This record gives sequence, structure tokens and C-alpha cells, in this order.
Amino acid sequence: ANPRSPTAGTLYGTGSGNTAFSDLKDFEDMIGIIDYLHEKGVIDGTLVDGSLELDPYRLINRSEFIVVLLRMLCIVPREEAYQAFADGEGYSDININSEDIEVFAHIKEATLLGLIEGYKGEPDPITGLFPFKPDEPVTRAEASKIIIEALEMKGTLDLSNFVESVPWYESTIEAARDLSPFMVKEFIQNNFIVSDSEATEPNRQLNIIELIVMVERVLAIDNCHD
Repeated sequence: ANPRSPTAGTLYGTGSGNTAFSDLKDFEDMIGIIDYLHEKGVIDGTLVDGSLELDPYRLINRSEFIVVLLRMLCIVPREEAYQAFADGEGYSDININSEDIEVFAHIKEATLLGLIEGYKGEPDPITGLFPFKPDEPVTRAEASKIIIEALEMKGTLDLSNFVESVPWYESTIEAARDLSPFMVKEFIQNNFIVSDSEATEPNRQLNIIELIVMVERVLAIDNCHD
């Protein structure tokens, strides 16, 4: 269904070649959106020998994805998110001392919002808590599910008529291909976060550039930064 999202270059420009990042020679058409996300604090880079690198082909893990997700949606962790989980709450593989404090706060905030939960089939034999697996790469289906549910939380989508399939990711990817049936307000620029070709690989682990493509599509639906 139309409309489909304009290209990143159309919306944000292709940049002047003066990007903050030194390793984007393969992605000149995306410099505009990458610099925009960096300027807005949605994505960071890593200083390597004095140069800022995005490392675009690196797989993005689950904790990094959650940080980008909340920043993308302008969700700031509340004060409580900077405090340890109460006994019997949280995850078996995360605590306030095991993660960077900002990463921990974003994970806890997403948990408090009900956007994420642990892997329920793998309880810790001592605590009974489920793992979050923060260092595991995030898949396209996982990212789509959380993004769609976050957009519902923000009032952009209404998932009351969404029916989850078995396996769950089939209905999630189908919705991500065309969000039109779930839109609350009339949209102008975009109605998808996963393309038809991408939908054939729901369990693909996302690299940084692939996540940025998804972020660009989300911002074409709901951009809290402008």
C-alpha cells in the first residue's frame, strides 16, 4: 500500500562530505540521516585513533537497540530507572553494576514501560528470573515487534485488531510491511518499517546501518525531534 517512505537522501539530504563519521564511504546516500541522528543524540560513534567511527557493518546487540529505540522516541529514563531492580524483579543476567549506568537505565525504563521482557523459557534456577541477553544481536523481527508496540504506546498505532500468529514473527513482519490498518491518524510520508524484500528474512540479525534504515522509516511516521 502507498505511500512508501521517501529515501533518506530525499528527507535529510546526502550530506556535504563533511560528516562527523570517518567510515561511511559505502553509505554516502545515507550521510544526511546518519548525521541527523547523531546530532539529535539518537546514535553515537566510537573514537578510533582520533576519528569518530560508526562501524556500520557491526551487528547491534539488544541493549544497544533499546538505547536507540528510546532515544528515537524521545523517551528519557525516569529517576527510578537509575536505581537497581527490586528483589525478584528484572533479569537474571543484568544488574545495575553489570552495565553502563545509562544502558542499564534505558533497559529498565523499557521494562517499566512494558516494551521488553526476558526469555520466558529460560528461568534462572536460583532466582527464577529470565535472561534479557543484552549482548545478543537483535533480529529484524524482534526489533519490529518492539518498535510497533512502542508506537502503540505513543498513540501512533492501534493494535487492538492485531492477531498474533504462530510463529509470532510472521504476523509481526506482515504488520511491519504495512502499518496502514493500525494507523490512528492519517499519515503523510510512510506506512512501513520493513520492506517486502527484508520481510523474507525476519530472523536476520541487524547491523547498525540496517537499524538506521528502520529508524529513518519510523521517523517518517512519527518524529518527535522536529
